[in-house]
This record gives sequence, structure tokens and C-alpha cells, in this order.
Amino acid sequence: MKISKLATSCLGLLGGVVIALMNPMICSAAPAGYTEYKVQGHSISFPDNWYVMYEGKEDLEEIYTMYQLDSYESFQERLDGAILEAVNAADVDLNSQTGALKSENGMDLFMLEDTEKFSLDYKELKEQPEDVRQSFLEAYGNQMKSESGMSLGDTYLAEGTNADFAVITLSYLDYHYIVAGTVSGGRVFTIMTLSRNEEEVISEKEEIVGEILQSYCLEETAVSADGGEKAEDTAVIKQSPENITIEKEVIEISLGIFIILLLVLLLVGVKGKKKQEFHEDAFSLSVMKGLQGFCAAGIILHHLAQAITQNNNLDKGTLNLMCDIGVFFVGVFFFCSGYGVYTSLKTKPDYLKGFLPKRLSTILVPFYTGNTIFVLTAILFGETFTKAELISALTGWVLLNTQLWFIVEIFILYIAFYILFKILKNEKTAFIFMGVFIIAFTAASLFLGHDFQTKSGGAWLKGEWWYNSILLFYIGMIFSRYYNALLANIKKNYLVWLSAGLIGSGVFYALTEYMLKTKGYWAEWDGHPGYLEKIQTLSCQLPMIIFMVITFFLITMKFQFKNDLLAFLGKIAIELYIIHNLFIIYLRNQIEIKNDFIYIISVYILAISMAVLLHAFDQRVIALIKGKKPGGGGGEGIEEQKDTKLDSQREYFIDCMRLLMTFFVVFIHSPFGGKAGEIFFCFGKMAVPFFIVVSGYFCFSDKTEIFEKRIKKQAKRIFMLCVGANFLYVYLYLIGNKLGIIPVGIQKQVNDSSIVDLFLYNQSPVADHLWFLGSLFYALILMLVLIKIKCHKNILFLAPVLLCIYLYLAYNGGGDFIRYRNVLIVTLPYFMMGCLIHRYKQKIQEIVKPGIVISAAAVFVVCVAGEYLIRKNTGVPYLSIEVLVYLVVLVCLYYPNIGSKGIVWWLGSKCTLPVYIWHMGVLWVLWFAYTSFAKTYPAAVTVIAFVLPLLLSAFIGKIKQHSHMKLL
Repeated sequence: MKISKLATSCLGLLGGVVIALMNPMICSAAPAGYTEYKVQGHSISFPDNWYVMYEGKEDLEEIYTMYQLDSYESFQERLDGAILEAVNAADVDLNSQTGALKSENGMDLFMLEDTEKFSLDYKELKEQPEDVRQSFLEAYGNQMKSESGMSLGDTYLAEGTNADFAVITLSYLDYHYIVAGTVSGGRVFTIMTLSRNEEEVISEKEEIVGEILQSYCLEETAVSADGGEKAEDTAVIKQSPENITIEKEVIEISLGIFIILLLVLLLVGVKGKKKQEFHEDAFSLSVMKGLQGFCAAGIILHHLAQAITQNNNLDKGTLNLMCDIGVFFVGVFFFCSGYGVYTSLKTKPDYLKGFLPKRLSTILVPFYTGNTIFVLTAILFGETFTKAELISALTGWVLLNTQLWFIVEIFILYIAFYILFKILKNEKTAFIFMGVFIIAFTAASLFLGHDFQTKSGGAWLKGEWWYNSILLFYIGMIFSRYYNALLANIKKNYLVWLSAGLIGSGVFYALTEYMLKTKGYWAEWDGHPGYLEKIQTLSCQLPMIIFMVITFFLITMKFQFKNDLLAFLGKIAIELYIIHNLFIIYLRNQIEIKNDFIYIISVYILAISMAVLLHAFDQRVIALIKGKKPGGGGGEGIEEQKDTKLDSQREYFIDCMRLLMTFFVVFIHSPFGGKAGEIFFCFGKMAVPFFIVVSGYFCFSDKTEIFEKRIKKQAKRIFMLCVGANFLYVYLYLIGNKLGIIPVGIQKQVNDSSIVDLFLYNQSPVADHLWFLGSLFYALILMLVLIKIKCHKNILFLAPVLLCIYLYLAYNGGGDFIRYRNVLIVTLPYFMMGCLIHRYKQKIQEIVKPGIVISAAAVFVVCVAGEYLIRKNTGVPYLSIEVLVYLVVLVCLYYPNIGSKGIVWWLGSKCTLPVYIWHMGVLWVLWFAYTSFAKTYPAAVTVIAFVLPLLLSAFIGKIKQHSHMKLL
């Protein structure tokens, strides 16, 4: 009871402190010379001589601290430079050969096709003679693709539910500029245009403003800067309020689904306990790992919500709830880390011996792997660095990916933990000093303020995220130190603890929301560091985090949240946390995925996929650092794929045939010319079906357990290859574009539609040939589902029917061919045909003699040539090829020892898949080289694109084989 009374007293004390700290704010009024503005319940005071245009916008405080405007003239001057600011923000140089600027909402602004004659920078333009300026602007305007229009000289607001949209028009000579948008992230622009023709601008006005308002989900009201109604000629396009309401409901329902899915992730497989019963493993490593996986998924949704709602300034329905809840997820991470290290210290002998290499490697290896990828991506997308900036970014001294702050902070806490408990022999003293260190860290970070000096804002310790949840690390240590006493008291007074936790969470959540809107952490400017406002906000937010995290773990004592998906996410949690921001930033700011639903799904799928790859790589490196065998330790590393063949006899002829089929694949992507080349192209159509059929053949087993095991193993392998190959080609594409090998930027290749095609039809936007890997992975997953529901053996007989549907649609269907080349009617049935061949192999060989199969194969080879002469079209599937695939597989099975243990067999078994993946990158380079210098494209290119990756793969394979033998 003493502990419960102590908790109640602490709650009362915290409430009193909060009320005392809030009292100055509650009683405050605007000082002399200031005007107080009421903004959706917020009170913001501005100097009387400031020009306040954004009245009614939620982030007035951000504008107040960011722009430091002291007069209307300075505000107008700021806007006059907004075009240059927009150009600089988009890294567009008017002196470059080509340049493009895109708006925040994804619309094209302008394209400079030939800028050799445009030798003047915007900064220099005002200094030139009038005739030079006019000729420059006229030529510049003619080259510009205008995407907007507005009447001239207007400044007005379009008021929405949660954000305001400002449109400002400026005049320079007789040219008219438009800058439109919101103040966010240091920019005052969304779209920009230039025109000399006032009538032309006015005629396009309504259409463009309508698009703007739709993209920001705003209402149709238009008011002037002083709050008056605009005249009819400058009114915003008329929109139906009913349509706007419907659109908002759709957005709320669709995006709110992700909150529901997040809860489903936690609740699947949940197990409850009866009264007076508790889960004894609530604080075990496996359970905590799963909860960290849940929190990693929650942090991603939190950051996505901030990006989509522009830090809670746009109304996106229930998704807005996620904007301020991220501190809870981070608090769970801190609690688990503190609890884990102190529990290990208590229970493991000589725990501090080897602590630094063991603990630090688990965070520093993922940190530097993810950080290097982030910096490389920034460079490839055009971001420039000085040498000092690049070194700071690569070392992590300045965080380009600001979300890495948590890893840095954990690193600091681990160092402090090791030093204190290693040097101070008295454990109690070390424990107290650890708390003192965390409090000192919190105070130092608070007083350092925010980072306004670096481009990314990623300086260490600067920002409230560095200190508003770090105390949970110490709370975790406290819980571990007094675990037995606390657990006994909690079990005895569970309802008291749970009620206090729920009430405290709710009360302090409300107070936190209020403080964030009225005071917050950003009330700092020259001469006003905002310490009081920060302390006031922290005094509400920190108790909220503590109550929420403790309540969460109280609930886990009664309800066990444990399932395979949580365990999987927990395994890759640190990599997922590190890498997800890469996709949040570049899918919206560079690729410009416009649809929020597609954006969220894309971020999750891509982040999880890359996290799996990074985890495999990180575990391999960590194993080497720790002196363990790579891939050991419970399968954490990259496993060496063992043979999954059905029996001890290898099918050597099939491996030899793989080499020929791989050459066919290369040929299809780089065919010879003439009739002979076209006929050879037709035979190349059997390559991918052959690979899929053979994959099904080797995976199948009459024993369901063995079949399932093979499917799982092959699915993991294909997934890693598919994800790795796709990311490899994205970066090869970016590098090729940077070097001029690939003229079209990746932004033109990747959009909402191509992302959907990637996930549904496995159509990579940058490397078409990789569709096979993704589609095979989908087929393996579907087959695994069929095995789970115990109908796979009967479903196999549907394979011919599904293939017939594919052929019918290929000949008679309309639209894009990739819609027909999908997993359901192509890859899965081919795979099932391979399974059927395995299942009835013995019966087939008993009934059909080899000579008959060989003769039939020869006949269908002739039929392929005949079908080409009849169709005169190589773009559709050939019926003769469909039959020939199975005949070739059967011939290989009749004569399995052809090529046994020869060089062709070895190359076919070890090198064909790497050639399949790499050959397109070789073709890119060869195409560029021949078309740039020789101006011709010889047939030798195909052979080179096949031989080069084959030799490279063979070389690497021999090195691995030699290293493995030495290791053994």
C-alpha cells in the first residue's frame, strides 16, 4: 500500500506543479504594442507593426518564430524573393542546361528545355539594362510551361477547416509573378508562374485555384488579407459543399484504416487472463521485442501523419490523432532499453565485460548502414554538400536523417551506463548517478534550443525530441531494480494502478494538447529563448508519457500481445526505425506520390522490405565483430541456400538448360535484328515459363510438411533477391541519371500508377525484367496459403484452366499487357504445372517413351517458326511455346546426367540467377556507350551483356567456394 500511496501522492504533486507552471500562461495578456489574435482557441500575440496575413492558421507561432518580420515592407520584400527561394529549394540553377521545378502538391511548374542563352541568374537580373531584362524574361516566359493563373496584384486567403492557403501576386516591370502556398519548412511557395498577358492569367485562374484547393482539402471561401470578401472576379472556383464533405469522409475512412490496422497488429492472437491471474512473461525479452515491433510500426504511422497533415495543419480525419502520439512509442523503446540493460546487469555474471562491443555494435552497425544509404540517396537526388557538411553527415555528427537522434541518444546512454557502473563500485551510487546524468542531459538539451544553423536541423541535443521522453530509460531501470516489490504491489492493487494510469494518461494528454497549441517548444527567437514555455509544455508531456507507458505495460500483464508478425517486426525494429524516414521524405518530396493511401502503403512496404535486407546485412557484420560465424546464432544472418531438390540425384541437364534460358532472357531484352533475330526472339519466350515450372518441380513433395518447408525457404530466398534487386536498380538508375547514362529522371518513372503496378503486377518502374522475381514470390505465398487450408493437391489441376484464361486475354483483351501477366493466371499456374510434373513424373516416364517426347519437341520447334510466319507478331504468347516448355522439361528429366559436373552445369547451377538480375544494368552501360560514341548498336552487345555478368558471377562464386572450404 505504501507504493500505491506514493503513486497517488506523485500524481497530486505533478498536477500541482503543472497548474503552477501554467498559471502565468493562463493569466497572460498581450503586452503594450502587441495585438492578441485568437486562432482556433489559441492566443498568439504579434507586434502591432507586423503584417499578419495568416490569421486563422494553426501554425502562426511557427511563422512568428521563423520569419522575424518587422514591417509590411520586409514582408513584401520577403515575398518578392520567393521565386528565387523556390528555385533554390528545388535545386534548379537557371544556368544549367535543363531544369525543372515542382510544387509541393506535385504539379509541374515549368521546364527549361534549352537554357544556353539564359546566362543570367535571377539575382543578377535586376542589375541589367531594361532591354536585357525584357528580352531575358520574354524568352524565359516562352520556355515556361505555365500551370497556374491568377488576377494581378491580389493577396488573399482561402480559409479551410484546418489550414489557410495564401496566394500572392507580384509585379516586376510588366511581368507578373504568382507565389501561392503556405509557410512551411522555411518556404513561402507552392506554385509559381510568370506571364506578360494579364488576360491569359485571369482566364486560367479558376481551374488552377480549384486544383490547389482540392490538393489541400480546403473549402471554397476566399477572403482578402484584411478579412473582407473578395470581388467576384477573384473568387475561388465554385465547389459543391456536399462534394467536399464526401471527399473528407472518404479520406477519413481510408486513412483511419491504418490506425485500425495498427491496433489489429497488436491484438491478433491476444491472450487474456482471469481475475487475479497475470502473464508471468509480460516483461520477457520475446514479449518486449514484439512490443518494440508494434511501436516501430506506430512511429512510422506517426511520422506519416505529420507529413500528410503538414504537422497537424491539414484535416485528414482520424489520422490527425497520430500526430502527437509518437512520444508514447518512443517512450516504450526507452523503457524497454533501460529495463533490459539493468536486468542483464543483475542477472548475467560479468555483464559489463565486453558490454561496449556487444551493445554498441547492435546499434552502431545499423546506424551507419542506414545513415550511409540516406546520405547517398540525398546526393543522388541532387543535394549538395561542402566537404565539412559531407563528413559531418557521414559520421553522424550532424544528422541528415533527423530521426536517427534516438540511436545517438541510446548510444550516449549506453556509454554513460557502462562508465558509471564500471567505475563506481557501489551499485546504488551508480544507479543514482545514472538518474542525475539523465536529468542533466534533459536540462542541457532543453536549454540548447533548436538547430537553426544546419540544413537538416540535425545537430545533436537540439530539439525537444531529445529530452521529452529520455526519462523513460531511467523509469525502466527503476522498474527492473524494484521488480519483485513493484510486481507484487501491482498484482495486489491492480485496479488502483490501472485506474491511476488511465486517468493520469487522459488528464495529461489533454493538458499536453493544450500546452502544445498555446505554448509549445518552438516559442524561441532572438532575445527570447522560450525556456518557460518549454518547461511548461514538458511538465505536461513527460507525465503523459510516463502514465501511458506504465499503463501500457500494466495492460500487458493481463493481456499477452504476442504473434508472429509482432515477432517479425521486433526482429527488424531498429532497422525499420532507422530507414523508414528515407521513404517518407523521398516518396513525397522527390517522387511526389500524391495519393495519401498509396503513399502510406508504399512507405510501409518499402521500409519493411529494406529493413529486412539491412537486418540480414547488419547481423552478418555484427557476427564478424563479435567473432562469430556469419549467419550463425539462430539464423540471424544470411543463410547459405542449401539444395532443395527432391532426392539425392541431381538433375544436371536442367541446370545446363538454365544457362541457355538465361541467354534467351538477355536476348529478349537486347535482340538481334532481321528475321532470324525475330524467330530467335520467339524461342526466348519459353525462358521465364521454364524457370517457373522448374521451380515448382523442385519445391514439390508428396509429403505436405516437406513441401511447406521448401516453399517457405524458397519464398524467403526469392523475397530477399527481389527486394535487393529492385533497390539495387533504383540506385543504379539514380547513379546512371547522375552520370548522364540515363537521361530521364526517376521522378518521371515512379508515380502513383507505377507504384500500384509494382505492388499488384510486380512491374518494377526502373527494371522491367524483375517482374519475374516478385511474381514468383507472390506465387509461393499463394501456394503456402493453399497448403495451410489443405487444398493444394486438388487445386493443382486448375493450372491448365488458368493458363488458358491467360492466353485468351493475351489475344483478345485490351489495355496494358502487364495486367494479364499476373501471378494468378501466369506464375501460379506455371508453378503448379511444375508440381504436377513432379507428382506424376514416374507415371509419365512409364507411359511415354523418351523418343516420343524428343520427337514432339522437335515438331513444336518447327511449329514455333511456323507460328511466327503466320502471326508476324512477336508481342503475344505462342501456343507452340506453351507446349514446348513442358516438353523441354521432360527431356531434361529423361536424361538427367547430361552435363554432369561439367563447367556448363556449374555455371547453370551457380550463376544464372545473378546473370538474370545483373544483365540489364550491363545493357544500360553498353547502350549508352554505343549510342553516344559509335552511334551503332551491334549484336555483340547481347553477347557481352550475357558474358560479363556470367564471368563476374563465376568469379565471385569461386571465391566464396574457396573461402568456405578454408573455413571448413
